[in-house]
Amino acid sequence: MPSLDQISVLLVWTAVAIYALAFICYTIDLARRSAQALDAKDAAAVRERELVAAGGGDAVAGARAGGSSRSPLVVAPSQRARPVFARIGTSLTWLGFLFHVGGDITRGIAAGRVPWANMYEFALTGTMLMVAVYLAVLFRYDLRFLGALVTGLVVLLLGGSSLSFYVAVSPLADPLKSPWLVIHVFVASLATAFFALTFGLSLAS
Repeated sequence: MPSLDQISVLLVWTAVAIYALAFICYTIDLARRSAQALDAKDAAAVRERELVAAGGGDAVAGARAGGSSRSPLVVAPSQRARPVFARIGTSLTWLGFLFHVGGDITRGIAAGRVPWANMYEFALTGTMLMVAVYLAVLFRYDLRFLGALVTGLVVLLLGGSSLSFYVAVSPLADPLKSPWLVIHVFVASLATAFFALTFGLSLAS
């Protein structure tokens, strides 16, 4: 019978595979969004030229002012656009996240402590929090256009750490046996998760 650590590794690699599928779906959705944005921009330019030619300069200015009054990110989930590949990507991200959480929890149970005492466990927990922050923010803001970045980063970081930094379960060194380990590493991991999201927004802006 496989040990909890082996089960954790299996769950983690399953999560990586699912995140990779989500990345593909998000990438397809992002390509479609880009094409639609270019088409809409061309259509708006043609419409503006038609209005100017017809002497509708005031109407053009009014349309520009009215179109920038509302942020497209703050949209209720029920009122959002429903692109197929974005929805599939989000569903896969949720599924991968469940496997990811399972891998993190089983690693912690196998170790008998919080699972962030080495680089592998830090990457395991940090990427889990990264996905958790992204999925939580989706309830308020429509940031699915960042899905390709988030899932792509998680695939690279989680898969890379599993190959490069994986170590078998071992007891904590005496200097690390402190409650501050739990607080310090958790806060650092959560900060990294928020930083990843803001990094994606800065690239998109």
